[in-house]
Amino acid sequence: MLNKRTEQCNPDLLNKHSVNEEYDPWNSLVRERLEKKLNFDNYKEKFSMLLHVEELQMQKDIRNYDMKGVVFQQERGDRRFLTLVVPGLAENRPSVLRGDKIYAYEPGMLKRRYEGIVHKVQMLDVKLGFDLNDMPYVKGKLFDIQFTFNRLPVQMEHRACERITSVTRQEMGHVLFPQEECLDQRGEINKQVRSFYDRNLNSEQQQAVQKILSGSSRPAPYLVFGPPGTGKTVTLVEAIKQVHSLIDSSFILACAPENSAADLLAERLLDHVDKGKLLRMYAASRPWDFVPQKLRDARVVNMDSVLHDVFYPSKEDLMRNYRIIVTTLVTAGRLVSAVFPRAHFTHIFIDEAGHATEPESPITQKYGLETSLLERLMTSCNAYSRGHRGHYNSNLLTKLVNNYRSHRAIIEVPKQLFYDNELNECAGDFRNVMLDWDELPNKRFPIVFHPVYGKDEREGSSPSFFNVAEVETIERYLKKLLDDNVRSRGLKHLRPEMIGVISPYKRQVQKIQKMIEKRRFGPGIKVGSVEEFQGQERRIIILSTVRSTKKEFLEMDKDFHLGFLNNPKRFNVAITRAQALLILIGNPDMLRLDENWKRFLDHCDENNATVEVGRKEKVEDIADTLKRLNLFSAASSEFDEDSEISQRQLQEHPEWTRHE
Repeated sequence: MLNKRTEQCNPDLLNKHSVNEEYDPWNSLVRERLEKKLNFDNYKEKFSMLLHVEELQMQKDIRNYDMKGVVFQQERGDRRFLTLVVPGLAENRPSVLRGDKIYAYEPGMLKRRYEGIVHKVQMLDVKLGFDLNDMPYVKGKLFDIQFTFNRLPVQMEHRACERITSVTRQEMGHVLFPQEECLDQRGEINKQVRSFYDRNLNSEQQQAVQKILSGSSRPAPYLVFGPPGTGKTVTLVEAIKQVHSLIDSSFILACAPENSAADLLAERLLDHVDKGKLLRMYAASRPWDFVPQKLRDARVVNMDSVLHDVFYPSKEDLMRNYRIIVTTLVTAGRLVSAVFPRAHFTHIFIDEAGHATEPESPITQKYGLETSLLERLMTSCNAYSRGHRGHYNSNLLTKLVNNYRSHRAIIEVPKQLFYDNELNECAGDFRNVMLDWDELPNKRFPIVFHPVYGKDEREGSSPSFFNVAEVETIERYLKKLLDDNVRSRGLKHLRPEMIGVISPYKRQVQKIQKMIEKRRFGPGIKVGSVEEFQGQERRIIILSTVRSTKKEFLEMDKDFHLGFLNNPKRFNVAITRAQALLILIGNPDMLRLDENWKRFLDHCDENNATVEVGRKEKVEDIADTLKRLNLFSAASSEFDEDSEISQRQLQEHPEWTRHE
């Protein structure tokens, strides 16, 4: 069984306690086992125990979203599907994906149950397929709704723990708990490494690629780490290309925690590898609409280009035909299910490894499930620590410190707050292209903080907020950036695809998207959450922080793990996406409640980058503004399942495991 319950981890012992955050739910015996320092001998026991606790918590939490006395909606002319409006769906509360099961019960003593399968997930509702021959007449009829969660990710995690017991310390001990004296110390590959990228890699990146090629860290993992914009993904992709090109016998598995990051890996690999040997493998729940056009055109995905259905090649086809398989960490578990030979892959690469917990799970942070493998190796294994002279062992890891993304004004505060000032500005001339722009308060400082004292609103009981005044402010800035008359006076280089708009709330994202469509600013502008921009960059980034009027809503944000405040990692990622211009829109009174945001607003004030507006600056009536922007109607298109996931990516945990 994938979820085998062992003697050492007896769930009955855990079931005697209510699992919640208010107090420690475990007795002294369990706590004693969990508090022991992690080692190879207790690795399986400790993580298995935590996963059982997590699943109990998931089962408890999802009941909070069950609904009573709801009415299904039925589309005209299409009786195949019933539509269910779900408050909180916009923020994955509950998390619902295509293929999930949702149960409908007839109220009353008999409580007859009907099983619905999710066919489509939209911003505010889901389309369900029921057996309508079995389903009663539904028009106006009330039903109780019960949500379920997909156990597959947890099953994969349990199986990973179980498999540790099937290998010897000799095989896996130095992978999970590396010791410097046990390295193979292999010789260098005596081949000229020519960069596939237009610009040459710096010395640290070249070192990392060469060491990965030579296998200098084996059997331990080789780590590449550094602040945002320092070229970690560039280095990883370069290493994959070099291994593929120079080691004919190589078979590569490239993974990332989320689909967006895995897509980026696959897209960057396309230009320099044999497309017939590359497969971007998706989970069955991934909609065709979210597959990048570049990957569709290259025909490197496991989806039928006509029917848009996901298919899985046989194990023999995968082993014979593909030298590079790119997938998410959870979907990689399907290769274990296919009984792939353990030694088939010669190289395994994990991008964004600092955002994938070990094993990938969000709850029970107190005892270690919030810690990534990368973080654990860096903090608890002496082999990866700085030597007595302050240097790292280059046979084991490389730290990247040259920022190729942003103007120094944009990275200055994150550099001080998070990176011990070890971040060098190395971006090209593009970082200066927005200097002297008419709308800059300080023409030599490419940051704008525009205070907006708007109103944060929500629809129904959804935890997803929006702020119309901020949408209107974004509209004005986009017009100034993309207006033909303005562009003719010095911004000819600027295209819509160079602009990104980030907001932590899906409803705000939707309102901004609708405004962009209505104003026809261009289809290339990307609008999304911080997590959708993870690992990405844009010439110009506009941040809409939304929170404005009621401090008590901050507690809701904390409960639902939303928003920018009290989340240093989300703050850091958001600020560091911009290359040449950062426009921050928000209420300074709210933002200054957070120490990191206060520091950044002080940075803006000190450099005269704050727009002067009065607290009582007149804003159009909210209803009139909504009507003018045509933002009342609900979104009718599906939304990206990655777009708010990464509560887990940023070490924040939702109420249950997020799955593909």
